[in-house]
Amino acid sequence: MDSAEIALLRGGAEPVLDYLTGDSRIREKEKVVTTSWSGEYPEGIVVGEVLRIRKMYRGLTIRASVRPFLSLLHSEHLFVYKK
Repeated sequence: MDSAEIALLRGGAEPVLDYLTGDSRIREKEKVVTTSWSGEYPEGIVVGEVLRIRKMYRGLTIRASVRPFLSLLHSEHLFVYKK
């Protein structure tokens, strides 16, 4: 993301970025990319784009809907190559 925000991407019918703070600088149409913080995925894989931003809990947090670039519902295999 251009705003360099840290959030949790949760899947489902409409994936969302959760745990963004109320003063987050995230914007619609920003690219959503992986980080290497968890050790699960390499940094910088583009996974989607922010569609909508909604304030939650009276503006204390933000939830952002994400349009994934890959439909995992219709995919049988996913390989992540790590150097």
